[in-house]
Amino acid sequence: MSTPTSGRGRIRDILPNLIIGRHPTGPLNSLTDVPGVLVHTESLRRTTPTIVNTGVTTILPRKDWFEYGCHAAMFKFNGAGEMTGCHWLEETGFLNSPIAITNSFAVGPCYSGIYEYAVAHHKESDGLVDWFLSPVVAETYDGFMSDIGAMAVQSDMTVRGIEKASADRVPEGNTGGGTGMMCQGYKGGTGSASRVINGKRKDNKGEETDVSYTVAALVQAVSLSKFPP
Repeated sequence: MSTPTSGRGRIRDILPNLIIGRHPTGPLNSLTDVPGVLVHTESLRRTTPTIVNTGVTTILPRKDWFEYGCHAAMFKFNGAGEMTGCHWLEETGFLNSPIAITNSFAVGPCYSGIYEYAVAHHKESDGLVDWFLSPVVAETYDGFMSDIGAMAVQSDMTVRGIEKASADRVPEGNTGGGTGMMCQGYKGGTGSASRVINGKRKDNKGEETDVSYTVAALVQAVSLSKFPP
């Protein structure tokens, strides 16, 4: 996570007991509070020959995502963004891929990176491939703070993201795919949070037991509006 140059701290760090809503946070208040979920962020910053502030956020639904997929779904708020693999999710409700989030012009390299990792680790002994994979890559636009046309993101960033994904708290702010994002004229970026929901479960005999569920989110905040309305 980038150190703020102004010396300002994040509200949740300054006021650790502040809880928004009526449910308690998970231990990390992060997407990685969901058991098995792993995340890695990598940023790319340079000033020559043009200014680049971009990156990739890689989410693994579970460590062995290739052999053991998980149930998944999607919801479209509008049709302005791209997310590959969405047709497969809608048809099957199943995810056998990492989720990479990056800038609008880097969907292709991240898509290739998922394939490169999968081929390297799951090809046959003769080097051939006999399986199907539909990578999931989503994008938002960071062209106001980065030379998006520089095509700076390469497939190796996604490969590293898969290899280095961990259960640590997700870095927030100017990191990963959120590095160069703006939202309604303000600095956007990467954010994450979690909440623990208590409930009850009935077994096949109708007996109830107390259970808890962790609900978490990761947001890459961006808006195409340069200034607040």
